Amino acid sequence: SFTHAQTFEWVNIVSLNIQWNPSYLHSPVTVDNSGNPVCARLVNYREAYGQTYYGDIKIEKRNPAGLLLSEISIIGKADVSELIVDGEDNVICIGTYRDSLVIGTTTLIQSDPNQNSFILKTDNSGNFLWVKDGTEFAPEFGIVTALVLKTSNNFLVGVTNWSTNANIYELGTDGNVVSTI
Repeated sequence: SFTHAQTFEWVNIVSLNIQWNPSYLHSPVTVDNSGNPVCARLVNYREAYGQTYYGDIKIEKRNPAGLLLSEISIIGKADVSELIVDGEDNVICIGTYRDSLVIGTTTLIQSDPNQNSFILKTDNSGNFLWVKDGTEFAPEFGIVTALVLKTSNNFLVGVTNWSTNANIYELGTDGNVVSTI
């Protein structure tokens, strides 16, 4: 719900030096259960691949006055395409990466020659909980392409393997598969 959008009285602008099409930049935003905006934003540009900018990402939660409540960094050539908040205000996001990716103390290594995808979950204070590589769901070039909250804590992810195969998985709070649809 965006019922709190009318009360925002601030704008946070971060300048990036990018000479390409600005529509390639993804900055998904959602609102937690207390009305705090949560945003995934590109911190620095490292590479353009296809129609996506890759670089270090910060996932930030701010209060309605714009003060930073929490943040977590994703280091590497990353892009976050979607994010949601569950019933406990945990943040879940999906995205893609190239090369290697460091989140907290976890490193993901690219296995696909083009890009891999990831699912990341943090707690409501921005602390790293877990990350899953898309290849866990589709070993041959698995890309997570959709993210939807199903219940207050379970969520659905759509995964394709770049061919005709696509599946929808319900994941539980630990990121493990509850069911396949």
